[in-house]
Amino acid sequence: MTEQPISSSAATKIFDGGPGPEGRVGLIVLADDPVAESEIAACLAGTGISLSVGRMPTPVNYSHETLKTLEPSVLQAMSTLLPADRLSTVALCCSALAGSLGRAHLAERIASDRPGVTFSDPGQAAIEVMRARGSRKISLLLTPEDDGINQAAAKFYASQGFSISWVASLALKNDLEMSTLSIDSICDALTGAAAADADTILVPCTAMRTWEAAKRLDHATSSRILTGNRALALHAQSLASKKPLREILAKHGG
Repeated sequence: MTEQPISSSAATKIFDGGPGPEGRVGLIVLADDPVAESEIAACLAGTGISLSVGRMPTPVNYSHETLKTLEPSVLQAMSTLLPADRLSTVALCCSALAGSLGRAHLAERIASDRPGVTFSDPGQAAIEVMRARGSRKISLLLTPEDDGINQAAAKFYASQGFSISWVASLALKNDLEMSTLSIDSICDALTGAAAADADTILVPCTAMRTWEAAKRLDHATSSRILTGNRALALHAQSLASKKPLREILAKHGG
């Protein structure tokens, strides 16, 4: 085959900062979670924040024991993200995993491996968003089957000064069950959570289609729902852009 002559383009070459003029978020997602990436990307659309994604293995069943073995996988997934000088924030899409490994420990590891890069997870993000909103009382809908994970989650939110008026778990084994739970089933669970006296219905799970289900509910209920993905997107945007969370919330309609 005759080689095609290729001329040098005469276009002027001007370089800018590339994608993410307002900041760059590196998302670490469990391999079997097909929900988090698309929901967080939708929330960040039009914000000037870019999203890079790394995936890591998912445990067959969720427990403190299985989750505590995954720190090397978290760090390996992080290493596939943008170089440190082009990354603003690492966001881990699993509240249970962050709680099992220790949020402060993970933040320290990330700061050590990627200097200047901040860290968030759905649990800490939800705390920051609820504080910015002025929330005080939580109706907590959890997903894991493991009671140890659920007890730790309830204690975590209570330790941050929130009153928990209602807590229940859907007792799902893994991300496959979480991501395939029907929208009707999620609506039913959210309706039960909404019956409690709480200003926020918190669903930390990132693998469940909670926000899609919330759209089917009445406005009074849907406006109270805070999902792990929405909280993580809002908090990561605040960290990456270095803008106050209240300002971010105002732009997103609270």
